[in-house]
Amino acid sequence: MDVRKTFLKLTSRTYPYGYEEDLAKFLPKGYQVDKHGNYFFQIGSIKDSDTIFACHLDTACKAQVDVVHFMDSKYIRTDGKSILGADDKAGMTILLFLIYKNIPGLYYFFHGEEVGCIGSKAASEDKEIFSGYNKIISFDRKDTSSIITHQSSRRCCSDDFADSLISEYAKQGLKMKKDDSGVYTDSAEFTEILPECTNISVGYYREHTHQEYQDIQFLEKIAIASSLVNWNNLSIKRDPSKVEWLSYGNKSRFYEDYGYCTGSPYYAAFQDRRSGRWHQEKKKKTFVHPFQTSNKNSKHYLNNLDNEIERISDGSFKTKEGGTILIPEEYRYNNESHKTKYYEGMKHSLLNDNLSARDLSIIEDQCLDLNDKNDADFLRYLKTVSLIGSY
Repeated sequence: MDVRKTFLKLTSRTYPYGYEEDLAKFLPKGYQVDKHGNYFFQIGSIKDSDTIFACHLDTACKAQVDVVHFMDSKYIRTDGKSILGADDKAGMTILLFLIYKNIPGLYYFFHGEEVGCIGSKAASEDKEIFSGYNKIISFDRKDTSSIITHQSSRRCCSDDFADSLISEYAKQGLKMKKDDSGVYTDSAEFTEILPECTNISVGYYREHTHQEYQDIQFLEKIAIASSLVNWNNLSIKRDPSKVEWLSYGNKSRFYEDYGYCTGSPYYAAFQDRRSGRWHQEKKKKTFVHPFQTSNKNSKHYLNNLDNEIERISDGSFKTKEGGTILIPEEYRYNNESHKTKYYEGMKHSLLNDNLSARDLSIIEDQCLDLNDKNDADFLRYLKTVSLIGSY
């Protein structure tokens, strides 16, 4: 199987949520469909492999269009008029390559990841289907080096597991590293039923935009290396019944099954809504946004933003520094059609949350099409309001 040719075929069109069945023609003969509409394929039995390999079929766009490729020996991109869809056709390419190489495992091709992990969320409720499996590997991460240990600040795989996987890839000449900055993809839906759940870099960049591009040389390398990994020899350590968060925490959660955060700036209590368990941690300091690195820089940013938008709006809000900031009309959340947007991932009213930088990154990654002006404006509005705080 030629990785480059397969990737080009899979990215010849975009496949927004609802168009995933158009990709069935690329799946191996004998694939099956679960009751939730996800496609899966099995090689061997649970005795041969306790590994689930995963990718998602939908792309982060709202219309199906033809893609015009521009490429050289290393990178594949578009003409700038559409996304590429490497997120996650790169992952799909790897799964098809592993199937071609007859690597034992359960292969899952999920639908609706870009609109809230619809397919994987539904599948994860059928726990008996995945009984006996110890790990799920999503191939759906940007860049070329990440083995994800945390998604949305919650641990999804143990360091021992990540280290053993890093060691396996090192044998094939790939330098991977542990990364605790994962956002959210299908494997995160299985953290309560499977011990080890991770996401691996597949070499795409600037996903969800018309500037998306794929490092095709890396995709070829990671596909071959993954076919040579001893998946049954990886260290299994994490207890899926326990919840572990990164030490800094977030001040809000907006996914229905992910929970939410309450408490003072120095303590945060998290509740997982599936299990009902609470987890409390102490924070060393109040969480600071990346664009608010210090009080001094924050004030400088606010002053600049105030000057920028004063010319086009007369609405005002008080800043945390005690000044006044003006919000452009187009960034105010007063559009009823936008308020009732169909995204499955948003279960809470965003404006009632004090969104952290991590929350905003999840919204951007999971829920918005940044090539859509309304979505881009809405994200800028959320960032502005989060910087100001509650009003």
